[in-house]
Amino acid sequence: MASHYSSNAAIRSPHAASPLKLLWVMMALALLAVAAKPVWSAESAQGAVIVVQVNGMSCPFCTYGLRKELLTVPGVKSVLVSLRKSHATVTLDPGTTVTDAQIRHAIHEAGFSPAKITGPAGGH
Repeated sequence: MASHYSSNAAIRSPHAASPLKLLWVMMALALLAVAAKPVWSAESAQGAVIVVQVNGMSCPFCTYGLRKELLTVPGVKSVLVSLRKSHATVTLDPGTTVTDAQIRHAIHEAGFSPAKITGPAGGH
């Protein structure tokens, strides 16, 4: 007796994940990995100071745009940007926490590439 099913037909479990679901899961895991990057905490009364190397700045307007964008990050108290040194010095409000991902995102939003991020002695 011949089978009515093609040998090329895929048998799919009702519990199998669709490619779209798998993509969403992979994206969520990637976001969690980014969120797990170092966290900067401002536990002292003056707040923590973070120094970020920034690539791509070429004029005073670049420094203005970067400063403006970094100041939108919750917990950032002040920002000084040095065009000559290609870095931004970010001071956090006392008692706040900021992640590397937040700082890097703000730098990307301003149109630049973040490089090395360093913080106070004792780290993150």
